[in-house]
Amino acid sequence: MRVNPINNHPNDLWNGWSGILRRRHGGPVRKLTLDTGSGCPNRRSLGEGGCIFCDPLGGGDGSHMMGIRLEEQIRIKGERILRSGTRMVILYFQSYSFTNAPIPDLERDVELAIGTASKLGISVVGVSFGIRPDQVPMEFRRMLSRLVDRGLETWAEVGVQTMGDRKLEWLKRGHHGDASREAVSSLASIPGVLVCAHLIGGIPMGEVSDLADDARAVFNLGGRAVKFHPLHVLAGSELDGLYRAGLFSPVGEEEYMEQLILALRNMPPDGIVQRLTADAPRDRLVAPDWILDKGGFIDRLRRRMVQMGLRQGDLWGPQ
Repeated sequence: MRVNPINNHPNDLWNGWSGILRRRHGGPVRKLTLDTGSGCPNRRSLGEGGCIFCDPLGGGDGSHMMGIRLEEQIRIKGERILRSGTRMVILYFQSYSFTNAPIPDLERDVELAIGTASKLGISVVGVSFGIRPDQVPMEFRRMLSRLVDRGLETWAEVGVQTMGDRKLEWLKRGHHGDASREAVSSLASIPGVLVCAHLIGGIPMGEVSDLADDARAVFNLGGRAVKFHPLHVLAGSELDGLYRAGLFSPVGEEEYMEQLILALRNMPPDGIVQRLTADAPRDRLVAPDWILDKGGFIDRLRRRMVQMGLRQGDLWGPQ
């Protein structure tokens, strides 16, 4: 599928993801998250080590660690999606880093997932892969091209987090900003492949404009979408220990909103916003509590931007 940019209604303050999917595919589309247990090169094992913010489940729901096979994950989540009234999904291989395993094995997992979903009566309109910027092998790029050629909307979700080397070191990411720049640029150059960058706000030692600078860089490199979220504390993460010891204070709602608005304004008008804040499970979130009120936060963000006469892309342009 050669995907053309489709914007939301011109009165929208930002180019939201759900509306774009609805327009692109003619109806609501849901993401079906999957865990293949690929692991991460930055961890000692599936449950230990890793980035400072990562909990033992590696950013997913821990299905693989609980012994839930891929087919069963699709059955459980797929039936839930069908009950919601839609049949169209994007399969999202979310947990850890998808490419931290032999690509032929992973490609078999993708085929298994597509086939299993189809048997349930689910229409797979796309696939999305969560990856580290330092794990983008040529075999993976070829796999993405094959998926595009089959007419699937194909996304590479790159864990950029930040382009700043000092921040990356503090986050214990295990790579530098150059790895992210190379990953976004190289993936975006593959015909039909769409790149979404995950970006974190509220990292210590930074400036209010850092999130905006990172977002601008992603789109200048050819990225098509971003997922924003504030740095937050999950139970069992290294950040959890720092927070309990009084060595880390999470970003407040007002500060994060200021960073986010500036980032939205520095994006191109047709850049896609897949996420504005975190989706942290209540039973795993330690702090800050304000991110649990996701709907309220988005309402307050919208009101703030309306009051100030701001919108996505109003600062975009050569700089």
